[in-house]
Amino acid sequence: GGGGPTGGGVGACVGDWDGDYCDVDSNCSSNNCYQDKCYGNAVGNPCDVDSDCDSNNCYQNCCYGNGEGEPCDVDSDCTSNNCYQNECQ
Repeated sequence: GGGGPTGGGVGACVGDWDGDYCDVDSNCSSNNCYQDKCYGNAVGNPCDVDSDCDSNNCYQNCCYGNGEGEPCDVDSDCTSNNCYQNECQ
């Protein structure tokens, strides 16, 4: 067992800004407008909603994966379809 590091928070989600500014998601080719900048959809990018992420898992404004140990809000954020105490099982 043994878990990985937790926390990090906002600073940990640096993202991949494409250089474009935006007002709404549809202004971006990625369809991910976060704080007036267009970001990618891969894990590690900032987000507002699940659909901003390829993984469909936006947790505390950051795109995360779907595997065991990843943070989550709802069961559908996880490959296992089991989000328990904000962690994919």
